[in-house]
Amino acid sequence: MNIETYEEAKKIFLHYNGSYFHMQREEYLEQYMKFNISKKEERKWLKEKVEKILSKMSEIKNINLKYDKYWNILYILTKTLEDNHLLDKTISAFEKDLKYLDIFSINMILEMIHANKKIWKNYKRKLKTVIQQNDISINEIISKEHNKSNGTQFFTEEEVMKGYRKILSELN
Repeated sequence: MNIETYEEAKKIFLHYNGSYFHMQREEYLEQYMKFNISKKEERKWLKEKVEKILSKMSEIKNINLKYDKYWNILYILTKTLEDNHLLDKTISAFEKDLKYLDIFSINMILEMIHANKKIWKNYKRKLKTVIQQNDISINEIISKEHNKSNGTQFFTEEEVMKGYRKILSELN
């Protein structure tokens, strides 16, 4: 596995959302590190990726694809690039999408944010307001798209609702 150019290095870095761990696991890290990319440049790449995904979010109608995009964004913003401006934009987009997302996706998104205690603490109140102001009682628990992709094959609707109620209790 050779990374020949700066553009390839950038592509690999973004493919793994800036995770050195995942690059190492796939045996790209040593090659990537030879390029001596500055942390500032890496942050710039990650911000560009998040901005690009957010700008196209409203065009995506498939729930499964929307969830995947949110997962990518939140992985970046909670694991490698804490950026309040981009988090605000992401949560605003999430709020607009609540009526389209299934409970499984909403729960997984909230859990991703919850995993970063600092971000959870800072955004807990806003997330609570977002959830309270949107009636998601008519949303599917597990969408047809998720069922088709087998992404939820290990979850029953009861387990999803139990997890959702648990994360909601964390908002209080």
